[in-house]
Amino acid sequence: MIKVGYMRKQKKFDEWMHAASAFALMHRIELFHFTEDKISIENKSIFDEFWDVNKSCYIEKLTPFPDIISDSRIWRSDETRQLLLEQGVLTTWVNMGRKTKRYRILRNSHLKDYLIDTYEYNNVHIDDVLEKYNEVIIKPNNASLGRGVHKISKNGEKYSVHTGHEQKCLSASEFSKYDQFFKVQNFLVQEYIDSRTSSGNPFDIKVYLIRSGENGEWTHLTPLPRIGASLGVVSNVGAGGNALFFPDKFLKTEFGNTWQEVEQEINYIINAIPFVMEREYKRTINTIGVDIGFDRKSNRLKLFEVNSTIHLTPYKMDMCMKQMNLYKYLHKKHIS
Repeated sequence: MIKVGYMRKQKKFDEWMHAASAFALMHRIELFHFTEDKISIENKSIFDEFWDVNKSCYIEKLTPFPDIISDSRIWRSDETRQLLLEQGVLTTWVNMGRKTKRYRILRNSHLKDYLIDTYEYNNVHIDDVLEKYNEVIIKPNNASLGRGVHKISKNGEKYSVHTGHEQKCLSASEFSKYDQFFKVQNFLVQEYIDSRTSSGNPFDIKVYLIRSGENGEWTHLTPLPRIGASLGVVSNVGAGGNALFFPDKFLKTEFGNTWQEVEQEINYIINAIPFVMEREYKRTINTIGVDIGFDRKSNRLKLFEVNSTIHLTPYKMDMCMKQMNLYKYLHKKHIS
């Protein structure tokens, strides 16, 4: 039986976790849950929590290292993760590096026309970029969930800084504090793509890809439209946006008679991305998250983000089912 540890960020249990544990047993997988602080490198063990199907409760006990740890980018200690890898423990997450690295990989591929013009903040002057694009997005080079995203525009000598649901009008001297912060914290600056619904809300389409075939073939979950507040900068669920579970209806509403062509183009992008990305990494990539938007000005799809982090919400059990196949593939590959 394959033993898998699911590392969660918070102490509390999500509702889906006990169901996932029972579902895992159907696949001959022993699944337990733990937080990073319960790992003992010295004793080569983890103080974990198993779901007892018969008693319908969690039972805590000390267990040797599992075959696989299902993780994400939530590690507090890279050293701990490296030591686990050295002990032969497989982990599902692969660090794909900063946004600039992923951007360069995509720029050198046939998907380059879907990319948004992107620069390292330190390599450009913000006024020059604003003169070219009128509005720009500034975001951290190494962050997710829509954190730290600013929309900047300029009118005369005044700068407009829009973050979350807050908007400020600043003089040049006031904006200089932001300018220095962006330089010190290694931010990126991008052309602003006004990807909005017909009702004026920012939107994008999130797609999760995962190796879930018997021989590691890629598959993806149903594309998930995400809609933000009308005054928001991003549509990310982590930043207060809402996910819709009816992509066909969403596409029909927004694109009318051309919705099937848009759907086909989305499928083209997401089917190509794994093969473009995995050529550039030594470790096998197992999961990819893709954000796709739509530029109303150019009437084209745009690739907002590609990363290796997958958040179960709002897919929950659907993702769990795919993950079971990933665990079996990784274990089979490891022992062979």
